[in-house]
Amino acid sequence: MGDEIFGRLYGDDWRRQQQEDVEKTLRDEKSEVWVADVDGEVAGFVSAVVDADTRMGEIHMVAVDPDFQNHGLGAQLTNVATDWLRDAGMTVVLVSTGGDIGHAPARRTYEKAGFTPMPAVNYFKAV
Repeated sequence: MGDEIFGRLYGDDWRRQQQEDVEKTLRDEKSEVWVADVDGEVAGFVSAVVDADTRMGEIHMVAVDPDFQNHGLGAQLTNVATDWLRDAGMTVVLVSTGGDIGHAPARRTYEKAGFTPMPAVNYFKAV
């Protein structure tokens, strides 16, 4: 997306924006959230929402602490949310992620969990 658009979307500190997104997700009363605990430490979480009208659920966010990554925790969290959405009557589950190299681990997690990628194109323009 280029430096200019990235800067306009995320400011000078993408980590701050990510933290705000996580906090917003955890406060969202429409989201169901599960937290992964490994030996008393928070290792990650997943949030999901339902749309009863369309019967499509969405895994809104999956996050795993870097110290706990590459051990299948993201897949376990994804499966917990998927099972809950199925039990809530959803017939389709959506999860979205970036196509960049930084989101490659997320794409692998979702594909391992049985999700089918659907290419999409988003266009950005700084105005």
